[in-house]
This record gives sequence, structure tokens and C-alpha cells, in this order.
Amino acid sequence: NVAVMITYYAEDDNKNHKMVTINASRELDGAKIYVLDKDHTLSLHPSAKINDGKLTVRMERNSVLYIEK
Repeated sequence: NVAVMITYYAEDDNKNHKMVTINASRELDGAKIYVLDKDHTLSLHPSAKINDGKLTVRMERNSVLYIEK
């Protein structure tokens, strides 16, 4: 099994979100991606997917992504 945790933290209240691109192994294609932020309590991310070893996702300020396969 593989697990990865990614966080986006910003003290600046004017920064709302950030687009993040991650180059991962193709072995993570189809992994489950969970999100923890002001609207989600470690629930499956509604749109994030790893395809061809790449993940591009919008992360809200002070959020966490948990990737598991």
C-alpha cells in the first residue's frame, strides 16, 4: 500500500486557493484522493484524479489531500 499527504497552508488571508500539479508514479493512477478543508471532512475529492502519473488539483487555503492506493 502507498499513502501520500499533501498540505497547503497560507497565513495570508488574501490567498484563497492554489493550483497544484504533482508528478507521481503511474502506479498511483486510480488512487483514492481524500480532502480535508473547510467544506470536507476527509471525504473523497469530488474531481481529483491521477492519470498518467500526474495530478492537477485546486487546493483551498489550509487544506490537506490524502492519497491512498
